Amino acid sequence: MTDPVVGGRLVLMLITLDELETCQHGWRWIRENSGPVVESPTWNKHWIVIANRNGNAIVVDDSTAGGVVTGHIGPYNVKIADDLASFFQVMAEAMTVEATTFNYEVLDEDFNPIPEFLDAVSAVALRVLGPDGEAGFMDFFFG
Repeated sequence: MTDPVVGGRLVLMLITLDELETCQHGWRWIRENSGPVVESPTWNKHWIVIANRNGNAIVVDDSTAGGVVTGHIGPYNVKIADDLASFFQVMAEAMTVEATTFNYEVLDEDFNPIPEFLDAVSAVALRVLGPDGEAGFMDFFFG
């Protein structure tokens, strides 16, 4: 079974329940210098990778009531949403804007997102996530 993939420029590969444990490898569980697989000393055991975006992780913190969502790019991480529901709402609305307003034509001739698209997504993120969430969302997806 392949992972469900959604989005155009906002592509996101969701992790299925069958693959959830395996997808924690490289984040929660690591192997150093060809040794055994061990728990990463820097990874919070409450962080669960739920999606992949170009090799970077979308993570939910299961110790929080609504599941705080963060984006992880290697050792760098940024808070995206206060809860999982808001994360999925902003993704759905931003993907709808990409499809209906821009017909997936969101890149310039150098393959950079066009300013109008970034402004439209930023406005959705600001409305749904507030200023801090908007900053984290835009940094993770377009930074």
